[in-house]
Amino acid sequence: MSQLYATIPLRYPRVKMVNWYDCNNLIQAKSDRRLNNYQLTKPQAVLEAYQ
Repeated sequence: MSQLYATIPLRYPRVKMVNWYDCNNLIQAKSDRRLNNYQLTKPQAVLEAYQ
């Protein structure tokens, strides 16, 4: 994640925002939609890099 944030301004200088979808659908979605875990910040190392 740190590498992504460092590279974006260099390769894509017009990008103004990065939007993350961070949700564990295995727990938080309706029962018929519990298919995937999209949680990006679950590993502690990733969460620390994001902060």
